[in-house]
Amino acid sequence: MHSVEQITPDAFQAMHGKPLCWKAFLNVDEDVVREMAKLGTTLTPSEETIKAIEKFVCELYVPNTSLTTVKELRWLLFRKKQAQSERLPPTRGALLKAVLRAYYQAIVWDNDVVANPDIPSPENYGWEKNDNRWFPVMTRLLPAPEAIIQLVKCGCTKQCASN
Repeated sequence: MHSVEQITPDAFQAMHGKPLCWKAFLNVDEDVVREMAKLGTTLTPSEETIKAIEKFVCELYVPNTSLTTVKELRWLLFRKKQAQSERLPPTRGALLKAVLRAYYQAIVWDNDVVANPDIPSPENYGWEKNDNRWFPVMTRLLPAPEAIIQLVKCGCTKQCASN
């Protein structure tokens, strides 16, 4: 569960904490739990595992939801609450990088009792090397279409030049 918690953004963790993550985990379908249990058991996560984690993230943000993709979830939250970008769930691109990092952590943990384990390079798991140090790759994609990024909503309650 700890490696999966790393998938959720820090803002979500700060707002809701680990108890909500645990509660969401207890509410997800058995197929989601089964897929999450596969973390680190192969060299790469399957598409089913990625979809299960995406479904889990939807459950974190909207309990008892029928949503299954972060794209749908982000749009719902943006429309309903005009949510600030830092409060939205990760984009699919950012989620995939986070899943890869959690997957790598699970591979390391799965081999903790193996003498001289053959651990793959973090390079293919959401990390990049710079100056002989590893740094997480958050995403390679824009968080939203350029037109949405440029959209600014002022907070004025009366007519102003911005609205």
